[in-house]
Amino acid sequence: MYSLHGDGVTEDVSAKRSTGRPYDRRPFAQSIIHLDLKGAPPIMSVYEWLFPLLKKMGAHGVLMEYEDMFPYSGDLAQLAADNSIEIIPLVQTFGHMEFILKHPAYAELRENITADDTICPTDERSIKLIQNIITQVQALHPNSKRIHVGADEAFHIAEDQRCKTRLSIMVEPDRRRALEKLKLAHISKVALLARSAGFQEVFAWNDMFDKSLVEDLRESGLGSLITPVVWGYKVDVTEDGYFPDGLFERISQNLDGRVGGIILTGWQRYMHHAPLCELLAISIPSLVTDLVYLDDVERSGDDLWKQVQSLLKCPKHLKPTIAPTVIDSFTYIPHKDAYLKSCDFEGKEIMDDLHLLEWKVNRFRFKNEMKNELMDEIKSLAKKMDEALSKYYFSKDVNEEFMKKRSDDTELLIYARHSPAQYYPDVIEVHGDKTTSLIHDSGDRLMSRRAVHPYW
Repeated sequence: MYSLHGDGVTEDVSAKRSTGRPYDRRPFAQSIIHLDLKGAPPIMSVYEWLFPLLKKMGAHGVLMEYEDMFPYSGDLAQLAADNSIEIIPLVQTFGHMEFILKHPAYAELRENITADDTICPTDERSIKLIQNIITQVQALHPNSKRIHVGADEAFHIAEDQRCKTRLSIMVEPDRRRALEKLKLAHISKVALLARSAGFQEVFAWNDMFDKSLVEDLRESGLGSLITPVVWGYKVDVTEDGYFPDGLFERISQNLDGRVGGIILTGWQRYMHHAPLCELLAISIPSLVTDLVYLDDVERSGDDLWKQVQSLLKCPKHLKPTIAPTVIDSFTYIPHKDAYLKSCDFEGKEIMDDLHLLEWKVNRFRFKNEMKNELMDEIKSLAKKMDEALSKYYFSKDVNEEFMKKRSDDTELLIYARHSPAQYYPDVIEVHGDKTTSLIHDSGDRLMSRRAVHPYW
């Protein structure tokens, strides 16, 4: 979850904006849903049921992270407008630039020639490239007033000679401070490009400037250019040591009325070259629960469950309990949310099969007998899941396949590197009695462009 603050919201939202204080029943005036499209964008029919559901739950917008799935227009934009859902495009402009920098034509813009995640902020060609991206995004989002420019996790700043030379001529003896100024200058340039393109508010993740000195922030003008998006993964951000002691007490008056909303994130990939991990199709119960809770953080657990139960179209008397079953003399304990298969929400048919598939693969890893039988079971279940996934994703993306390669006492069960089913264990290698999980990474994929998707 990420908190937003700034003054770029529309007047009607600003008029009812909450204070962001913990004792408000509805602490955030805006709830924005992050949709990560990296590598596996949902088909159009998914949005046709998703956007009305988001509207029903009071969501104000979607933060669309395109990466190599940009651009989109047409029916999707109209569908969002019909459901009063604002589309906020997210484009990477600093870190997480693999989708561009992996291509040989842009390799010279890497900050580190061996790493394709960070763009060189000193090279003017980088700025021209980013300007071109933002201009195209704006042209295909004429009704979007806000944009997110990413700008997080640029891990290789000042490793290239171009940036080292820039730092050497800066009138700043403290190299760490000079580095902060270099980052601030780049993010400010990008924000100016976005505003010049017509966007009225610019979001940026905070981690590249949250340690900058206040006077340097003021000098860069960043405060008037962007709305910082503060992010973190702690379940409880009040835990000792996560933020400096007394932080909230010291800044509470400044925060009062300035927390603009919250973004609920779901990452299909944690980074461009990583396998898919959290698919939208099986995340609906989590999304519904989050939005119901944020609508009234003081409601009782029973009331929250009733609301979630209704939205997921569950039987009225459904109890959140699961029961172990025995399969081939092995005890199978279903996923903790397996009881939801009695409900009628999109994605339910995948949740249970996914957990069962994972369990069968683990049996394959650690059971020395019945390998052929288990392999057949795994292949059959995987085929069933691929058919189910075709309801949500393009067939080109649902191409998970199992390949078994035998050589004496070696068996390889390989799952294709580039499909939505990558939440399956990726590679299992068996040498006799020894089983080893392998981290996979396809060199072909690192330098390849994914399929073009026809509705964009």
